[in-house]
Amino acid sequence: LRRCSQAVCAQVPAEPQSDAPPRCSDSQQGARKYEISWRLPEAQDPTRPVEAYEVWGPRYFSEGGDPFDWVMLAKLPALQSTFVIVEEAPTQQDVMWAADRVLRPTLPLTRRPSHGCEARRPSCARSVSACRPAGGPGPGAGAATRAS
Repeated sequence: LRRCSQAVCAQVPAEPQSDAPPRCSDSQQGARKYEISWRLPEAQDPTRPVEAYEVWGPRYFSEGGDPFDWVMLAKLPALQSTFVIVEEAPTQQDVMWAADRVLRPTLPLTRRPSHGCEARRPSCARSVSACRPAGGPGPGAGAATRAS
């Protein structure tokens, strides 16, 4: 009943704002880890409820570096404000390696709030990027991070 009510009268929740630039916690080849974080709203807006946050990443890039075929990497509880993308997780590894294959200097990740009833459209949210340094192309390269 709650979901039906939200589908009728709820608006799309506001996008979360970055709390800090993405941080690289491990740059070892084959074990890269990047942490992204965002600010949680101080009060829940009843007309824009947030039930969860979704983190999306592109599985493929065009030759020009444009991302497509977005996949959900994680669905996080509404009170969680951080996500760590790790190279050891298969889907997350696919996303990292896709950026490596086209020598893309950043990896766009999209995080967005969800209230459980809207259609999933990851391209409508802002991106957070994790940088790949000049350490070389290919799987496993990467140490620095920055937000775009």
